[in-house]
Amino acid sequence: MLKLEAEKKKLRTILQVQYVLQNLTQEHVQKDFKGGLNGAVYLPSKELDYLIKFSKLTCPERNESLRQTLEGSTV
Repeated sequence: MLKLEAEKKKLRTILQVQYVLQNLTQEHVQKDFKGGLNGAVYLPSKELDYLIKFSKLTCPERNESLRQTLEGSTV
């Protein structure tokens, strides 16, 4: 039971990090980090660029046609 709870905690952390990284690709989020606005810490452009590149490597964008296919198959 303890092992299962530890695995759940790891998965929850991974999903939280993935969510943050995916949001870094949004322009308004990038502006907030570049300016230290809306509660975001200031990040120099170079560091933000590194995080965005990392995000693209670790969180590939969903293929829209694949998503539509999957949604169609569940109906």
